[in-house]
Amino acid sequence: YSWKHVHQYGGGFKLGSGNWEFGGTVHFVNATQAVGVIYKDLGSNVSKGMNWTVGYGYTFGPYKASLNVLQSRSKDFEIVDHRDIFTQYHFALVYEPFRGIQFFGEAGYIRAKSARDEAGRSNKSPFLVLGTQVSF
Repeated sequence: YSWKHVHQYGGGFKLGSGNWEFGGTVHFVNATQAVGVIYKDLGSNVSKGMNWTVGYGYTFGPYKASLNVLQSRSKDFEIVDHRDIFTQYHFALVYEPFRGIQFFGEAGYIRAKSARDEAGRSNKSPFLVLGTQVSF
């Protein structure tokens, strides 16, 4: 089997007015069951499914804030009529006191639900990321 049996389509948009931005994306992946099972065994994430994102952003002075949601739903090729579902809620804040220096913080919640009931296949957790970016 080859990658020519895997089709992916997607698109997105971004609208803005003043300090506000709103955007989103949607992507579809279509693979045959035979291709999905083979590449899944090799560790590749090839499936039949879709994912979408939607988010808002606001800029005020040296600050930028955003709130986003992402969800991915993909067919589990080994369990009929069940899907693996990944959902992420994400808030980010960036402070740029000077050109080339940014401080950022990100917080959110991730939930990964497997179509399989085996222990360790599903997970959920909050997350927090803090950092600095220096650009020259």
